[in-house]
Amino acid sequence: MDCIIDAELKLPRINNKYCISRFSRTLILSSDYRNAKEALSISCRNIFITTPYGIRIDVETYADIDSCVKAVIDVVSEKIGMNDKDCLQLIVNKKRRKRGSPDKIKVYVWGIK
Repeated sequence: MDCIIDAELKLPRINNKYCISRFSRTLILSSDYRNAKEALSISCRNIFITTPYGIRIDVETYADIDSCVKAVIDVVSEKIGMNDKDCLQLIVNKKRRKRGSPDKIKVYVWGIK
């Protein structure tokens, strides 16, 4: 099991993923979501993992446990060069933090034989 993310940052929230474009009146990714996902991507290191694979997310946050999971899976899948459909195990552990505190996250991945 390799730790590929160990960071303290503002995690992307699924509730803030989209906003309405002022010009075309369509849904677009919000800048807050894009920036948070980019920060998560920068803190993620590249490794080689065989498919299928598993992901363990240890997060300390005030937010709902599911609000950052999809963004984390997307970032990890991009970094390890896999499709998220190849993820067969997902373990998420949450430790509650005070509102307004920065989020902490550790992400581990492993190949499943």
